[in-house]
Amino acid sequence: MERLGREVRASLQRLSEQSKKDGQHTVTFKTRESTTRDEATGEEEQLPIEEELTSGSKQESSNKDYEEQGNSFAALRKRIQHRRLQETSQRQRSCTRTETTQGVEDWDAKEPEVFLGTYFVPHVYITGLPQDVTNKQIKLVFSKSGQIKTIGGTEQVYVYPMSLNGFKCASVEYTSTKEATQAICDFNNKALFIFQHHPIKVDY
Repeated sequence: MERLGREVRASLQRLSEQSKKDGQHTVTFKTRESTTRDEATGEEEQLPIEEELTSGSKQESSNKDYEEQGNSFAALRKRIQHRRLQETSQRQRSCTRTETTQGVEDWDAKEPEVFLGTYFVPHVYITGLPQDVTNKQIKLVFSKSGQIKTIGGTEQVYVYPMSLNGFKCASVEYTSTKEATQAICDFNNKALFIFQHHPIKVDY
């Protein structure tokens, strides 16, 4: 009986120790489970923060790109406006020159005999002509610049009998000062075959 009692007590002690060990394992498991759950929760909380930081960085980059584009567009708009102002100014200057030129030409055509308070007839003087030059040759050349004036059926072309430095002189009268001016532009300082390639002088 006594031995049986000792065996029962020993069995009860083993059961008690085993029960304590099982309790410790349970607490340890629960602790580990809680730690794992807390870590997972922390990662989930950290993930939205990282997403917010990434989103904020993208927004800042987008804002910078938008500002750069806005600056480029503003600079381009200024260049276009400057170019338009230049073109407008050039057109205005061109129109002013055209109107001024037309006004002078019309004034000359209406009153060819008066210019700056002096008598000014629409004719030109020619020097440097060869000694054997004829009226016909002069008419042939200078009629290309305009209509030669005719009085009594005779065209107003005249070769002077005297010479100047070994060359002949002549005059041609046109119907307008515009034609006389054109003749000066066409033939002054020109060396023509019909005049033996000697440069002639044409002036008012």
